[in-house]
Amino acid sequence: MADCATCDPSKIMHVSVISVFAFLALMSLIFRLWARMIKRNRLEWNDYLCVGGLVFTLASTSVSVHSYVYWGFFSRSVAGDSDIVVLQYKALLVGQLLWITAVTLIRASVLFLYNRIFCTKSFRIACYGILSINLAYFTATVLACCLICRPFAFNWDQSIHGSCGDQKSLDLFIGVFNLLMDITTVALPMPVLWGLQMPTGKKIVLSGLFSMGIAICIITLVRIKVTTDITANNTAGQYALIALLTCLESSLGVVNACLPVTKPVFEKLKPTLLISLLSGRTSSKPKVLPGDYEMPSRLKRVGWPLEDRPKRIMQPNPQDSTIDVSNEIWRPPSSPHQDFEQ
Repeated sequence: MADCATCDPSKIMHVSVISVFAFLALMSLIFRLWARMIKRNRLEWNDYLCVGGLVFTLASTSVSVHSYVYWGFFSRSVAGDSDIVVLQYKALLVGQLLWITAVTLIRASVLFLYNRIFCTKSFRIACYGILSINLAYFTATVLACCLICRPFAFNWDQSIHGSCGDQKSLDLFIGVFNLLMDITTVALPMPVLWGLQMPTGKKIVLSGLFSMGIAICIITLVRIKVTTDITANNTAGQYALIALLTCLESSLGVVNACLPVTKPVFEKLKPTLLISLLSGRTSSKPKVLPGDYEMPSRLKRVGWPLEDRPKRIMQPNPQDSTIDVSNEIWRPPSSPHQDFEQ
């Protein structure tokens, strides 16, 4: 077994970064479900797909952390242990399948959300077309990962008779096609968004909100560059960095999918005064000027019955505790929890 995580600063960094972003993904999904509860909306397909994406993201993160901490991603310290090498190759295959499942579900969640927000017929056709390509990409990737080595067990057991294709080329194809899918998903709602009748400032804010996937595209681009630089001498370090980037990609994908629907949560978490200022409303009551009298919010007992005589209410002047209000009929508020309005 490799050294403990506390003995290697690189392992501490790897585990810390992946864990922080996985926690952010989990909190984003919690906020998403909380927002649905605030709005009293039922869960939709985009919510269920996002939950599935988070589940596979956390599973992929767990495999990555365990592989790096205990097996070192093909480090030389465990190269002589055939049992650990077999486990490393198994973890590599499982991690790749978990990752492709996670990003496929997350991308589908975003597309279903687009389909829910933008209702034009041409846009929906485009969404369903990209969803079909997304499903085809997932199927092709899973089949390629499982069939690149024959027999299947040759993926992790090099002692048996078999052969494998070019794994590096396959990884590059998966990365490049995934980058194209991410760019398409980010750019898809922009023409419709800028065609809406709304202030330009709001369009810019919404465009920035829907463009958070650009960070995912950058991570994918870096991962492609790292994959092209893999050689026999730097396998351990490159695979560790690739595992880190794939986990960040799926975790940020969950955050990006949840951001557009978490507005009710952030509004609820803001101070009440701040919300009133931002919305242009105020909860303060109008000031009572000297000489003016404010009707009390509750019926006050003044010591005499209210039948068959002028009604009296308290006034703010302590020198004259009552004032006659002739020909005025006082009625209690319609609800005991509502203030009487003048």
